[in-house]
Amino acid sequence: MTTKPLRQPTEDRQAEIVLTLLQLAAGRSALDITTSDIARAMKVSQGALFRHFPTKEAMRLAVVGWIEAELLRRVGAAGAAAASPVDALRAMFLAHVEFFIAYPGVPRFIFGEL
Repeated sequence: MTTKPLRQPTEDRQAEIVLTLLQLAAGRSALDITTSDIARAMKVSQGALFRHFPTKEAMRLAVVGWIEAELLRRVGAAGAAAASPVDALRAMFLAHVEFFIAYPGVPRFIFGEL
């Protein structure tokens, strides 16, 4: 007897799609990544992707939105925890560096079209 994969809430699946797209962007230009590539990496059908995003462009915009929100959250937290303005600048810079180390696809995703 085969078991069906558990359905995930839309927000969880959207987050998974965003992170998968970023993972794939670490190895190649985001412009070259197809929905087939994303679906294959997630082990789902292309149709499953389009249940959560109407277009590939919507997926790309969700990635940009996630990058903005997550980076601002990390930088803000780093700056707020610092004891002085100089320490805040240092902490905010390091938060950027740590973010790009954790998500190497971000620079390629953001600057890939330039």
